[in-house]
Amino acid sequence: MSFLRRRAAVGVAAGALLAGVAVFGSTLGTAQASNHTLREAAADNGRFVGVAVNDSHLNNSQYADLVAQEFSSVTAENVMKWESIQPSQGQFNWSGGDRLVNFAQQNNQKVYGHTLVWHSQMPGWLENGNFSASQLRQITNN
Repeated sequence: MSFLRRRAAVGVAAGALLAGVAVFGSTLGTAQASNHTLREAAADNGRFVGVAVNDSHLNNSQYADLVAQEFSSVTAENVMKWESIQPSQGQFNWSGGDRLVNFAQQNNQKVYGHTLVWHSQMPGWLENGNFSASQLRQITNN
């Protein structure tokens, strides 16, 4: 990519970021002025406001209350990544994801998935395995 193209791309990205901050800032200002939560202010503007959630912190009432009150959608930080879901080959653990989904259902929140196949949080058995391409396809399909 040429210098000018990179510079233009950076300019566009910076402009988009500033526009997002301006929209969020005006929503936050509205929420603060009327004692609304972020969730209510976003809903007033026909939007959702979300947060990445570490499900291991949901047993902390202050954390859980903040997530429940302020956000209309949640995304799992790590419990829906491969390392958490299948820590050993053929053994699946859905408990963390289930906890997050149950929490969201109890608080009328949307749940957004996260990248299952990611460059980190891969299970050791997969990273250290010597699998062929067809074996990896089958493992991924499982």
